[in-house]
Amino acid sequence: MMDMTRRDARFVAGPYEGLYLVAEADESGSIIALICGGKPGALTTVADIWFANERELELGVTDDGWDVEWLPNGSLGQPS
Repeated sequence: MMDMTRRDARFVAGPYEGLYLVAEADESGSIIALICGGKPGALTTVADIWFANERELELGVTDDGWDVEWLPNGSLGQPS
């Protein structure tokens, strides 16, 4: 598993299809994931989800039919 600081993704299936995911780890390894609408560079936070670690994030985005396309880190800009 890589040392994660931030990962960006686009939802391609599931209840958030068409929205984006910005996930960032804190110093303890916990991850806050923001579900965002808008377009790259102009995102608006819709919801947030907390994960204990990167493994939980990987499992969490596949639950309930979620499917994401992982994007280059930082490619979405900063959520507002």
